[in-house]
Amino acid sequence: GHADVIETLVRLGSTAIDLPDSKGRSGMHCAAENRHSDAIETLLRFGSKALDRPDKDGWTPLAFAIKHWSFETAELLVTAGADSC
Repeated sequence: GHADVIETLVRLGSTAIDLPDSKGRSGMHCAAENRHSDAIETLLRFGSKALDRPDKDGWTPLAFAIKHWSFETAELLVTAGADSC
């Protein structure tokens, strides 16, 4: 799955886990938007700093999770320390 790919890339030396795309979205945003809780857990385990980082439109990973009705993902993000305000 996605978590396995992330883990493999990091173990091979990738330091770009928080690198944003042209819309300012990181892997954390994409994982939250697509309900990939396992990928979020992996990103956090490897030190992702994108938990509360907004994209260019001001959307945080938590906002994406809520927008896409992924309450399990939203709960994981809040438990990890995402700002819910």
